[in-house]
Amino acid sequence: MKVEIEINEDLEEAILKIETPALTDDIKKITDYINSIHADVLVGEYMEKIEVINLEKIIRVFAEDKKVYALVGEKKYILKLPLYEIEKRLGNSFLRISNSEIINVREIKSIDLDFKGTICIFLSNGEFVYCSRRYVSIIRQKLGI
Repeated sequence: MKVEIEINEDLEEAILKIETPALTDDIKKITDYINSIHADVLVGEYMEKIEVINLEKIIRVFAEDKKVYALVGEKKYILKLPLYEIEKRLGNSFLRISNSEIINVREIKSIDLDFKGTICIFLSNGEFVYCSRRYVSIIRQKLGI
């Protein structure tokens, strides 16, 4: 394995990019290690490349088809950690809205409170998500509704 480090003073933050012909056990171990030492980032797979994800840029994290994804802009990363582990790392700017979804509170554009008690949240990227009934009181408390 070859390691290269480039110094680019024009960057605002560090970018860790791993280029590999295949996703091997060694690469998985490296990503697991990076996950364990960097609490303010996650590592995800996008188009067969492992990329470091800045937590502040995540719009939502969700489980779908037995996989966990992070939506960052237009990119949908596959995450290797379970949703409950990711929730521990995300901090106060994230909100659990169902058993399968966590959203970034800073990415909320508007909230629609249904007369039936459900909450529909419109996100900055144009998507909308619904909150599970069991999380409505927690969401109302955290957002001060």
